[in-house]
Amino acid sequence: MLHEDQFFGKANLGIDLEVGRHRYLIKRIVVLYPKQELMKEDIHFPEVTDVKVAVGKRIDEKGESEDYVYLINNKPTDLNNLMVVSNASEKEDGTGRKTSTLRHFIEHLDKHSSARVERIDPQVFGFYNTFWVSFYIGRELFDRKFILAPFSEWELEEIDELEMKGKIAD
Repeated sequence: MLHEDQFFGKANLGIDLEVGRHRYLIKRIVVLYPKQELMKEDIHFPEVTDVKVAVGKRIDEKGESEDYVYLINNKPTDLNNLMVVSNASEKEDGTGRKTSTLRHFIEHLDKHSSARVERIDPQVFGFYNTFWVSFYIGRELFDRKFILAPFSEWELEEIDELEMKGKIAD
């Protein structure tokens, strides 16, 4: 037997219905929804693999270096509705000096390709740069936090997917 504690969302409705010269009043329709407690651990986020965040350095036509954050998709499928949220802090726990939070939306990223997300100032290479990346494959949501630990420009390594020197976030 069901008890009222197992439900929530009671709704009282009053409906006036006129048919010809007759008027009907339907009162008190109660709509019940089964109670479900959804906990954070009940939400399944699949593991993100074959997606990377990297800082790449390139030389422009004037001979000056430019640093950009790139999103790399090594998956055999396209990614849709990508949201990248980035910020940086002086210390690993998020304290100390901080940068502003930037948000970027990329509608579509083809399989085995990359997208330039934002320009990055080399002055924040000494900070802990955090990138939250969320995207859809079909109707399934994926989400991952990438952290780029402090580094210096002479620690850059070749990134094959970008064909340039840079640093890949963990």
